[in-house]
Amino acid sequence: MTSDHIDRLQTELGPARFATLDALVAKPRTSALPPGFNPAEYARIGRYNSFFSRVSWLEDRAASLARLGKVGPLTRTAPAREFGLTVPEQALVTPIVADWQTKNGAIARQAQKLAAAGITGAAESPELQSVEAARQQNIADHIDRLQATLSPERFAALDALLGRPRSFGASNRQKLAVLDVDGKTVSLSFAGIGYEPPRSPEPGQMAYIAPTHLMPQHGVALLVFTPEGIEEFGWETITKVDIKAGRATIALRTGETVEAAELPSHSSLDGQTDGGSKAIVDFSRIKTITVSP
Repeated sequence: MTSDHIDRLQTELGPARFATLDALVAKPRTSALPPGFNPAEYARIGRYNSFFSRVSWLEDRAASLARLGKVGPLTRTAPAREFGLTVPEQALVTPIVADWQTKNGAIARQAQKLAAAGITGAAESPELQSVEAARQQNIADHIDRLQATLSPERFAALDALLGRPRSFGASNRQKLAVLDVDGKTVSLSFAGIGYEPPRSPEPGQMAYIAPTHLMPQHGVALLVFTPEGIEEFGWETITKVDIKAGRATIALRTGETVEAAELPSHSSLDGQTDGGSKAIVDFSRIKTITVSP
C-alpha cells in the first residue's frame, strides 16, 4: 500500500476511526500454538473439513438443480463419484455431513457474534479459542461417525484419498488441452463454467439458465442437458470430452461414458493460459477437451 492509499484511508475513515485502525495494525500479532498442538492431526482435521464442505456443496447443488425441474442421476451421485464411494455409501455419508454442516453453521455464527463485538485474535481471546476448539471437535466427532459407519477397508480407502493433494473447480491445477475446429490446441491451466438460475421457474416451466463465473472453491466444470435431466461434472471426474454439433460425449474417470449430452448453446470455456492471460473458447468451436494431471 502506498502513502497515497494511506492518505485516502485516513480521509475516508476520519481521524478517530483511522487512529483506531492504525493502532490495531501496529499491534504485534502473535501466532503461538496451543499446548499439545499436533501438526499431523491438525492437517487431518483440515482435510476432512474440506471433504465435509465439498460433499455438502455437491448435495446443495443437486437439490438446487432439482428445484429447477429434473436433475440427472450422475449429479445426484456426484459425491460418490468424486470420492470413490459407492452410491449406498453416499447415502450413509450424506446425513453425517448434513449434521456436521448444521453444527458447523451454529459455531460459525458464534464466531461472527464475537467478531461483531470487536473480539479478534484467537491467541489473546479465550472466547475465540473456545469457538475454534468446538469447530475442530465437531469435525473430529464426525470423522469418528464416518469411521464407525463405513467398513474399516472403505474408511481407509477414503482416508488415503483425502490424504492426496486435491483441488476443485477453477483452482484446479490440472491441464486442459482444448482442440478447436481449426485444429489449434489451447492449453489451459484451469477452467470452469458455472450456471445459476436468475429466477425461479414458473410452475411447469424450466427456468432460463444463464452462465456465471465460478468461485474458486466450487467445482462445476461442465454443465450439460441429457434425456435424464441436468448434469454437472467437475474436472476431477472428467478425462475427455468429444464435442460434435453441440453435443458432447463425456468420458469419466470411473470408466462411465455420458453419450450425446447437449451443451447449452451459450456455453463457453473460460480459463487461464500458462502465460497468465485469459483464454475464452466458445464450445461451438471445440472438438475435443482432454484432461491430464
